[in-house]
Amino acid sequence: MLIRVAVGATSPLNPGPQHSQDHTEAFRKMLTWVHIIKLEKPEHIFANYALALSMERPVLVVERMECY
Repeated sequence: MLIRVAVGATSPLNPGPQHSQDHTEAFRKMLTWVHIIKLEKPEHIFANYALALSMERPVLVVERMECY
């Protein structure tokens, strides 16, 4: 199972603290049975999706909004 989550961007406009928080570390602490992949750059998307789809356990892919 592959779950995609987007975390807030701070550029080009900063939407403030409520909408730009990154909860990746909280996901890692709470969801210990789920593999967490954090995408920082758009060029890493395809390789990390291939990795996620090949795994046996659920995968949570955290994407920065700047990747869109």
